[in-house]
Amino acid sequence: MKTRSEFIEELRASNEIVRDHLTKKQTQAKLTSLLNNKWNATNYTIKKNHRKLTNEIIKTAKLFKAARYQREIKRLVISIIWERGSMQAMQTRAEVDVYYKSGGYQSFNTSKTGGYGYCKESTTLAEIFNSLLRYKIVDDRRKKTMPYGIRKQSSYFLPYFEGGVGASCYYDISEYIDGLMKQIASTTKTTTYEVTFR
Repeated sequence: MKTRSEFIEELRASNEIVRDHLTKKQTQAKLTSLLNNKWNATNYTIKKNHRKLTNEIIKTAKLFKAARYQREIKRLVISIIWERGSMQAMQTRAEVDVYYKSGGYQSFNTSKTGGYGYCKESTTLAEIFNSLLRYKIVDDRRKKTMPYGIRKQSSYFLPYFEGGVGASCYYDISEYIDGLMKQIASTTKTTTYEVTFR
């Protein structure tokens, strides 16, 4: 039966994406997490679940690769729109204009938030930041403390921007990732932000 070290060496030797996008330490941590996960009730072992473990680690490496290969952003214009949902609760969605540093432009709409009891505006901002700006935090080596609203759980978890933390947190988050966020318009139903990057 393969030891954990042998499994990792074989996996890294035969999978370029794992070798290029996860360190050996991250690979070890992810494997340990899978083998020790008491919540999934699967009792993974290297002998019985070789392919499953391999696929899970490759999936993690692909997430890191996707974040690293996001296009660099020059400017975002985010219009957050408040609407009444089918259950009478207010919900948000956003219309987003994206300007890239390399040139080019795109626009898209986010999904709608729903339910009660959390900050929907920051949840919408988190969806936008996670879809476009994870490259700013995936290999973060800044010596300053991460602001509230950026979560880095462990070495093998891709860092992410949190929702439900309050929209005002995104001013500090933007500054941390070398950007400047400002509110440029506001009506009873729409708040528009501009986020620019150096």
